[in-house]
Amino acid sequence: RLAPRPSPPGRIASGCGLIGGRVEAMAGASNTRNAMQAVAAEVMSQAPVIFAFAGEGVHSASSDLAMVRMSPCFEQCAAALAGQGVSIEEALSKGLGTHQAPWSAVATTVINLCLAERWRSWGYSPDFACGHSVGELAAAHA
Repeated sequence: RLAPRPSPPGRIASGCGLIGGRVEAMAGASNTRNAMQAVAAEVMSQAPVIFAFAGEGVHSASSDLAMVRMSPCFEQCAAALAGQGVSIEEALSKGLGTHQAPWSAVATTVINLCLAERWRSWGYSPDFACGHSVGELAAAHA
């Protein structure tokens, strides 16, 4: 078991014993469930938002792309690929479940970009972004 790190002034460190003490202190005023929810909301309101993007070939052929297709930038990605003579559906179907250029790199980039814009449409803006391999493209965009 790791020793808890000290919390910055006015903040709660997640993953440490510090939250448990805060919950116990709040539990006197209400039940433990409400106290846990209040602490979680406080921690999440202060935690940085990090967008982390996958590298090529991590998505399986059976990946559910419904959220990707609902992204505000899905049609922009489709138009950009169409301008290069490539169908977005072809790129996704050939690129999922493989680690073979160029399809898996294209599919991963489309998925990452669309997810970033979907998260933004929900009101999340990253404090930090990171990516592995082609995920760095989406991180740079984010």
